Amino acid sequence: MRKTLLAACATSLVLAAPVVSAQDSVKVGALMGVTGPLANFVPPIENAARLAADQVNEQGGLLDGRQMELIVADTQAAAQPAVDAANKLIGAENVVAVYGALSSGATMASASAVSVPNKVLQVSPTATSPELTNLDDNDFVFRVVPADDYQGRVLAKIVMDEGIKSVAVTYVNNDYGVGIGNAFKREYEKIGGKITGFEKHE
Repeated sequence: MRKTLLAACATSLVLAAPVVSAQDSVKVGALMGVTGPLANFVPPIENAARLAADQVNEQGGLLDGRQMELIVADTQAAAQPAVDAANKLIGAENVVAVYGALSSGATMASASAVSVPNKVLQVSPTATSPELTNLDDNDFVFRVVPADDYQGRVLAKIVMDEGIKSVAVTYVNNDYGVGIGNAFKREYEKIGGKITGFEKHE
């Protein structure tokens, strides 16, 4: 799926990119939390993105045979570093599309400040904040996973469908954990479930 998304991102905006010679590569940016709280998750995600680019290139590249070049910038999984990273990718590297960011905060900050104003497509593989759904993005920002509120609703239904009428919940103490934990609690109680404990952990 990541391979298809990366290829689609690059192809869709190459059409709007300035005319370049056949030898030039097509640059696609990747906003990754190389350092910071999500650093442990990044290596396999970055490897998958590089594999997708390699496969695109092995199959003839994009449009007129140009090679796809993946350029990674570190967001540190935080808002201002994400804006700085997006400025580097779009302003200095002239990427035609952006893959990422990984965290919701970094995605919304980089999109609002850089990608959307510059009309550059941005696709996050992991941002789940419900706020992203209503972001004023002029149809330049997408994600490939459902929002926390939807995930919470589905999880609550699955648990209740299994006949489990009471649960204790523990969730990781970060934006994702808090978001999905609260969404599950709200939806589970709404359909008659009882929460016997609700605690965060590091």
